[in-house]
Amino acid sequence: MTPRWIVVHHSATDDDGYALNWKGVRDWHIHHNGWRDIGYHFGIEKVQGSYEVLVGRMINEVGAHTRGLNSQSLGVVLLGNYDNYEPDPEGWKVLVRLVRSLAEVFDIPADRIIGHREVNVLVEGNFLSPKYRVHKTCPGWRFSMERLRAEVHRPVQSEALFRALNDYDRRFRGVA
Repeated sequence: MTPRWIVVHHSATDDDGYALNWKGVRDWHIHHNGWRDIGYHFGIEKVQGSYEVLVGRMINEVGAHTRGLNSQSLGVVLLGNYDNYEPDPEGWKVLVRLVRSLAEVFDIPADRIIGHREVNVLVEGNFLSPKYRVHKTCPGWRFSMERLRAEVHRPVQSEALFRALNDYDRRFRGVA
């Protein structure tokens, strides 16, 4: 698999910073969803007081995180519930660093770094079939994909898609 997209998620669970919740996410994906492994390629979690990048599926394996994009994307999850609160600045820095690194290694432009909820922009832009429309807030109401794309500092492939994603993000979060 050669990834063409990076899809960012939140776990929609609280991360207390001490328990290893990554194992819980993996167990849920395997035992509840019936998948062979965790759906994400990478997770970021606060473990014993500091943020760590954790490996899920191998990068050459198809993920199970975003219907319609699994075979062409890497799934990254920042553990926490960003519907209820904003990402912690320390965790945010680790996320930016990881996404920037993946984008550089795989030459993924900024307009192909999306939040799970932004799949709807791809449906509306005819990049994906309407059957892939989502009804999710992921990576959360208080999570700015526009800010993430800006801080990752990548060129864009399509100015129109980039504008559409950022406009959608602002409207979604009620800051437009």
